[in-house]
Amino acid sequence: MDALDRKEIAVVIPSVALGEMKWVYIREARSGFEIIQHRFQVALKDRIQIVTISAELAIQAAQYRGKYYSPQHPFSYNDGLYVAVAVSSGVQYLISADPHLLEVEEAQTLQPRDFPLARADPVNER
Repeated sequence: MDALDRKEIAVVIPSVALGEMKWVYIREARSGFEIIQHRFQVALKDRIQIVTISAELAIQAAQYRGKYYSPQHPFSYNDGLYVAVAVSSGVQYLISADPHLLEVEEAQTLQPRDFPLARADPVNER
């Protein structure tokens, strides 16, 4: 979030990401989601593009789920949505700690700790 505040990066997220964040707040019986929602939808709206899921993205997400899902690798439909939005938006990195997303071929996926702005030797300086 610091890099967003400093306008060093722009972010693209599927609209379902807000639902997933809200679920974490509900599951953990935490309050304060409204602050996160306000930051994403109002305060940082010039740096965060929230992509509404179209029929085309929904179908593409199902195709990614079909490609990556197995009983040993429970790639979810929402995982497919993240990949579909990343590919359709042409993002440079898909940032996720989700182990299922770290293995996709369609986007360069990084864990948050490996994102260039969080590293001592940023990728863009090599």
